[in-house]
Amino acid sequence: MIDPAGFTDPTTQQHYLLYKSNDGGTAGVGQPAIIYIQPMGSAGRVLSGPPVELLYNNTTLHPWEQTVENPSMIYSSTTKRYYLMFSGGLWDNQTYSEGVATCTVLTSMCSDGPSDRFLHRYTGVDGPGGGSFFVDATGSPWVVYAGWAQGCDGYGATGCLPARHLFVVQVTLH
Repeated sequence: MIDPAGFTDPTTQQHYLLYKSNDGGTAGVGQPAIIYIQPMGSAGRVLSGPPVELLYNNTTLHPWEQTVENPSMIYSSTTKRYYLMFSGGLWDNQTYSEGVATCTVLTSMCSDGPSDRFLHRYTGVDGPGGGSFFVDATGSPWVVYAGWAQGCDGYGATGCLPARHLFVVQVTLH
């Protein structure tokens, strides 16, 4: 179990832990990567219920999802839906991308979005991923994520600064 992230449902004030299991087959395990949500106690320090599967990597529907990881969730009071953002692909190259699934309740699977990623390689940036939702003081949703300078993906890239860079972008939830 890796990639823990907290989420507090603004409709109920219930605290949750998001996390992922398995590698999706990227290391030869051959089992799907699964993103779970699990309720926590009121203080947010102990688990208080069973885990629920929200999403698994579906390479038949989305070939870029060699794995799914780094879950982040936000709720939109406008659409009355939860948005589960996740990374997929391979983190150390240009295939890494961000996907999003929507959930109407937190006790069942989320629905995958369109077959393409919503944030992927673009001019100047390779492999955007590891994203997290946040809301600014006005209530507007944003995403912060990391990415490689284009052509410099992976820490061993020749002639490149061996680092991922931080990016921030405002988003619209549909």
